[in-house]
Amino acid sequence: MVLLLLLLGALAMLTPSPWAGLWLAIPVVVALALLVSWRFGFWGLAVPLGLAVVVLATGNAETAWAWWVPASGLCGVWMGLREEGMGAGSGARAWMLLPILLFASLLPRLAAYPALTANVEAKMKEGDQQLIVLGREIGYSADRLAALQRSIEDNASIRRRALPQILPTMLFLWIAILVYAGRSLSARTAGALRWPPLARG
Repeated sequence: MVLLLLLLGALAMLTPSPWAGLWLAIPVVVALALLVSWRFGFWGLAVPLGLAVVVLATGNAETAWAWWVPASGLCGVWMGLREEGMGAGSGARAWMLLPILLFASLLPRLAAYPALTANVEAKMKEGDQQLIVLGREIGYSADRLAALQRSIEDNASIRRRALPQILPTMLFLWIAILVYAGRSLSARTAGALRWPPLARG
C-alpha cells in the first residue's frame, strides 16, 4: 500500500498543478467510498455528495478538474455496493466506470473546456521548445535541428486540431486507471482491517 502511494505521489510531482492532486485524491476517495458503501450500504453516497459540496463551497464549480473527484467517488460507491458475495465480474465492473465516462462526455460542454484545452496545448508547446533546446545541447547539426523543428511544427498543427476531440478520452482513461488504483488501495486496506478479501474480477 505504501509503495502504491509513493508511486502515485511520484507521478503527481511530474504533473502540473492542480491536476497533480488527482493522482492521490482519486484513489483515496475511491477506496474510502468503496469501503464505506461495502460496510454501510447507501450511506457510502455521503462520500461523493460531501465532496461535491466541498467543490461548490471552495469556488471550484467552474473548474474541469475538481469534479473528477466526486465522480470517481460514485464509481467507488457502486463497486462497494456490489462487493458482497462473489462481487461483480469484469464486465459488470466496467459498467461501474459509467459516472466518469458520463463526466468525460460532458467535458466539451463545460464553459471551462476551451481554457483547459488551451492550457494543455501551452504545456505541450513548452515540451516542444525543451525538445529543440535538448537537440542543440546534444550537438545536432543545423540541418538535423531544422528537420526536427519542422517535424515538431507539423505535429503541433495536427495536435492543435485534434486535441479538443481526444482530450476527454485521454482524461477518461487516466481517471479510470486511478479508479482501479483506488480499488487496489481498498483491497489492501480491507486486508489490513482483517475484512473479507475483495472479489477478483
